[in-house]
Amino acid sequence: ACKTKNVITIDIGGTSADISVIQNGELRIKNPRDTEVASLPVLVPMIDIDAIGAGGGSIAYIDPGGAFRVGPRSAGADPGPACYDKGGTEPAVTDAQVVLGRLDPEHFLGGDLTIDAKLSHKAIEEHIAKPLGLSVTDAALGILKVINNNMALAINGNSVAKGIDPRNFSLMGFGGAGPLHAVALAEMIFAKDVVAPLHPGITAAMGLLITDLQYEFTRSVLLIANRATDAEFKDANRIIEELKAQARQQLLADGIPASKHRFTAIAECRYVGQGFELRAAMPQQPLSKKNVGTVIKSFYDHHRQVYGHAFEDQPVEIITLRVVGSAAVETLKLPVLRKGNRKNPAAAKLYTRPTIFDDGKSVATPRFDRGKLLAGDTITGPALIVQHNSTTLVPPSYSAHVLAHGDIRIAKR
Repeated sequence: ACKTKNVITIDIGGTSADISVIQNGELRIKNPRDTEVASLPVLVPMIDIDAIGAGGGSIAYIDPGGAFRVGPRSAGADPGPACYDKGGTEPAVTDAQVVLGRLDPEHFLGGDLTIDAKLSHKAIEEHIAKPLGLSVTDAALGILKVINNNMALAINGNSVAKGIDPRNFSLMGFGGAGPLHAVALAEMIFAKDVVAPLHPGITAAMGLLITDLQYEFTRSVLLIANRATDAEFKDANRIIEELKAQARQQLLADGIPASKHRFTAIAECRYVGQGFELRAAMPQQPLSKKNVGTVIKSFYDHHRQVYGHAFEDQPVEIITLRVVGSAAVETLKLPVLRKGNRKNPAAAKLYTRPTIFDDGKSVATPRFDRGKLLAGDTITGPALIVQHNSTTLVPPSYSAHVLAHGDIRIAKR
């Protein structure tokens, strides 16, 4: 909906932050050899998502060595942050947001959950501010700096460390806490702008509902692409057709008509003697001496992106043939908003309150009801855009622009 093909995503909830990269509109897939669930190898294709212990419930504390830390220990939803008044006494990231005036008690979870700002203040004062000789405000800012640094390092690990330049990417922050942290994170990783999706708190669930049905089938081979014989290519093409037949049978068993089937062939390649492989795109036509160069070039390009170099004078070994069988499911139809093209629309403004930003300054900051914003509306920071399942922070010197389907793009003015 935001018409952006290069996106770094971060889903920040209460306990964890999940990070992934979409490049040229395609999700990055992990090598099955590297996939784990609960630290156990599962050897199945999975989207390349990294998770760290960072979220609204992450607890701030002073460790036995005197270091100021935030997470991975979490208050969870019960007892939750101190402000929930459910018995939690340790300060969490959410408490820092409350102390800084970025979460208003009457609009937290659309007013369905009452929070107590005094409890946030008390928890931060007792556990962080007094032990470190800081004001409560500086301690709250410190909590956010630590947690944001933790997340920025994890984002770089999933992007820069894998050959992705964040300067060419938008950062999409979602989950309940994502839009509160997104601009600060974008500044730290040098992303070009920020996207706050229409429903941040349920974006992951919406994605699940519109994800294509997909199966993958593989067969091990051993083929030196640069010097394969016609007989070897014939054998590889036979294997690909057999894998397509398996995928077709599975899709038909799921009740998907043949007209909706899509098949993509992938070669998993490496340099001869390497201990790991990378995916390379295969041509639509049967593999042959005439077109195998496209596979080799795809491998070189992928290797160069991931590792910064490619040895184009070295032979390439295909060790696995993979067929992806997929079918498009009925997609969620997002309504197009009525056009407003207004600047700081009074009809959407709720009230103005002091809010402390990352420079430590308190600024009178208007709140806007996201549900009353229209396509083309522009909000100039500082501002908070509130909705039931999230709050979007627009710092000073930034502007937020409402897109056709209600997503918000935030960029420096």
